[in-house]
Amino acid sequence: MNSNYSEFDGRISILICTVRPSRVLSAVDAVRNQTLQNWELLVVDQSHSGELGVSIGQLNDSRIRHIVDDGIGKSRALNIGISQARGQIVACTDDDCIPRPDWVAALLAAYDTEPTLAMVGGPVHPPPEHSGNNGQTHCPFYFGGEFSWQGGDGCSDYVLNKTVHGMMGANISYRRTAFLEKVGAFDTNLGPGTAYPSGEDRDISIRVWRAGLAFSAISSAVVEHRYGTRTGSEVLDYLQVMHWSKGALAAKHTLLGDRISLQHFLRQEGLCTEWTPMKAAIQKDLQLGSIGPIWPVVRTGGFICGMLNCRLNYDVDPVNKLLFKRTTN
Repeated sequence: MNSNYSEFDGRISILICTVRPSRVLSAVDAVRNQTLQNWELLVVDQSHSGELGVSIGQLNDSRIRHIVDDGIGKSRALNIGISQARGQIVACTDDDCIPRPDWVAALLAAYDTEPTLAMVGGPVHPPPEHSGNNGQTHCPFYFGGEFSWQGGDGCSDYVLNKTVHGMMGANISYRRTAFLEKVGAFDTNLGPGTAYPSGEDRDISIRVWRAGLAFSAISSAVVEHRYGTRTGSEVLDYLQVMHWSKGALAAKHTLLGDRISLQHFLRQEGLCTEWTPMKAAIQKDLQLGSIGPIWPVVRTGGFICGMLNCRLNYDVDPVNKLLFKRTTN
C-alpha cells in the first residue's frame, strides 16, 4: 500500500513502542489492515539498531512514522510518541499485540458518541490457543466490560477495580489535548525498562480518574495479546515484577494522598480483613498449580518490598504527579 499524508484526516494517531524490531512488524501489519485507513502510525523504536527502519521503509507507507529513540523505557517512549502525534485521539497498543480489524473504528465511535471522554480502553484477549493461566503458562489479559464514568471519588468499586486499576496499556486511547493539559506525562520511573517494570498504564488511569475526566471501557475495541505468553520460569519472574511494581505504584499514590487507590491495591492483594477479596486472591494463587502454595508469600512479599523500596528511594512531585529519585547528601 502506498499512501500520502494527505489521507491522514487528523482524527487518530496510533502509537506502538518497541525494543523488538522483528516482533513489532506483526502489529504494524494489523494496523495497516484496519477497516478505517485515515490514521497515522508512530513506531517509537528503542531497539538501538537500524533493522526496523529498513523494514518500515520497505513498506513504502507514508502514514507510518518511524521515530528512533536512543534511550530506554516504555514510559519515555510513550511520552515521545504522544508529543509528536498529530491526531485528536492517540491509541496505544504493544508490539506483541494484534488489534482486530475494527479496533480503530470502535474507538472512534466511542469518542464520537460521547465527546467528553478523555480515555477509552477495551479488552486484551489471550491468543486463541491459550487454555488459561497457571504456573507454567501465563498471558496477561483483560476482558473488561461496558461502563463509563466521569471520574472523581464517586466511582463504584466495580469501576475502580475493572477500569482504573485494570485496563491495560496494550489497548488504551486518550483524547490528546485533555490528556496533555489535565493529566501530563507518563511517569518515566514506572514501566518496562525502569526499576519498577510495570504499572505505567495503571498510574495513568488513576491520574485520569483523579483529574475528574470522563473515561470508558468498551467491549467492541479488541486487541489480541498474540505473542505475550510467558512459559516456565518466565511466569514467576513476570508475576514477581508485576507485584513489586504494584507495590511501588501503591506507595506513589499514597504519597499523593490517594487512600482510595491504596485500599483497592490492598484488596487486590488480599491484604485486608474482607473475606471476598481475600478469597479471590487465594483462588488466583491456586490457579498457579505447583507454585500456588508458595505464591501468597512471594506475592505479598514482593508487593510490600516494592512499597518500601519506593518510599525509601523516591519522592513525588505533587503538581506533575511524577516520581523523582531522592538525592542523598
